[in-house]
Amino acid sequence: MDEPPRGIAGKILSWIENFGREQPKKIMLTVLVLVIGAAYFALQVKVSNDPLSYFPDSSPLVKDANALKKDLAGMQVFYVTLETDVPQGFKDPKYLKQLEAVQDLMKEKKLYDLSLSLADQVALVNREMNGGKAESLRVPETREQVEQYLLFFKRRDIQRYISNDYQRANVVIRHSMSDSSEFNEKTKAFEVEAKKLLTNDVRIRFSGENLMINRSAESLISNQA
Repeated sequence: MDEPPRGIAGKILSWIENFGREQPKKIMLTVLVLVIGAAYFALQVKVSNDPLSYFPDSSPLVKDANALKKDLAGMQVFYVTLETDVPQGFKDPKYLKQLEAVQDLMKEKKLYDLSLSLADQVALVNREMNGGKAESLRVPETREQVEQYLLFFKRRDIQRYISNDYQRANVVIRHSMSDSSEFNEKTKAFEVEAKKLLTNDVRIRFSGENLMINRSAESLISNQA
């Protein structure tokens, strides 16, 4: 038969054994508190893919990224696309104003650094055609005006923002978020709110390499956690 441990180890084990026999309620309470605490902190854990966090603030890479954020509104790009089956739909102010509304939501929530769309280009021409008045920086009220303003652009000037049939319009978004957890959280919330601004004949989808990388990173890390 094995002998009980002696020395300091034996004394510690003997104390634990006696304490457990004499104070079972205290042990159960302690274990319960530890389990609740562990569960709470487990829920606070977030998976993330943030390459810039691996480098100190003094790193040239981090400095360059901050410079891009300051001067070029971030180095990351993705797209929000609005689609409709209405022929030449995005020549109609009704649909261009939905682009405006989606962009205004971004600005209101301060989600991203910069967004650009066909609505911005048309609004800029509208302002200049009205004497440069700040209040005229908006989509005009009639389809005729929109079609006239579009004559100022060559196809290559707006091909990034609108399809040839004017049924699919892109909002080009620039941002400086390198933390995939932060990006995914904000973008999911934004998508939910943006859908509320659209009419039933307009669909919304998100695309872009940056979006794909961030969502894939979250999925991979979550599966390994």
